[in-house]
Amino acid sequence: MKLMIERKYVEAMVDEVPYLSTLKDQLRFGNKAEVTFKQLSNTELGFLQQLYQNAGTEMQGHAAQLSTLQKAMNDDTVRFQEDDLEMLLPACARYFINNALRGWLFQANVAGKPMAYLLTRLDFTPSGEEETGRVTLELKANCGCM
Repeated sequence: MKLMIERKYVEAMVDEVPYLSTLKDQLRFGNKAEVTFKQLSNTELGFLQQLYQNAGTEMQGHAAQLSTLQKAMNDDTVRFQEDDLEMLLPACARYFINNALRGWLFQANVAGKPMAYLLTRLDFTPSGEEETGRVTLELKANCGCM
């Protein structure tokens, strides 16, 4: 997973963590630097998140996404492999039962406006002779359109 970091945040990070100076080299070609999520330590990600929070309302979405991503990547829960597809279905169901707000899931977009989704179908199809197994999640969006 890659992060695109704007110039002013790259410069602030390099000032704080000098060994990230290779990110500044990318700024010769544009106003953003690209870095993989795993290249940054939790401390560096926390610093970037704090920069986003201090930037005001226009960067709150970025801060929220970075926080959520950091929590997901550092979570010590079960990691599923390709042969564990059948065990994924009950884990998804438990997640939705415990973490959905009155049946709704929310996506935080970078614009700062949450998008609401309702889970309408959760299904497992085992692999057969001609197709691979799959888990199907059907979500309905509440776009606010009338």
